[in-house]
Amino acid sequence: MIGHRLTSRPLFDKRPYKGQDTSHLYRAHRQSYNKAMGNSDDNYIGVLLEEIRDQNKAVLEAVGDMQKQVAEIPAIKQDIGELKDDMKVVKAAVTDISHQMNDHEHRITRLETTAA
Repeated sequence: MIGHRLTSRPLFDKRPYKGQDTSHLYRAHRQSYNKAMGNSDDNYIGVLLEEIRDQNKAVLEAVGDMQKQVAEIPAIKQDIGELKDDMKVVKAAVTDISHQMNDHEHRITRLETTAA
């Protein structure tokens, strides 16, 4: 038997068959359940539902923000790839300039020794 956790009365006497309309059973159970509950219980449940809805909205906003960030990842990867290529060019240029500077230092030292 399937029952409601707040009442000892079963919701259904047996499990419904697939496709079987059980909405009338639910409505009858809900009506008897509502009679058993007071207004304070309804207010409490209303407050809980409102809190759950607010939490769900916050989760949906966070997921939406994450989706936007995930959508930007391919562009960021492409930018990083371009930056890596640019850094290789800069590194090659710095290495070349460093070799030229070393060559100039060597030539200046030779000129100074021959002039002295």
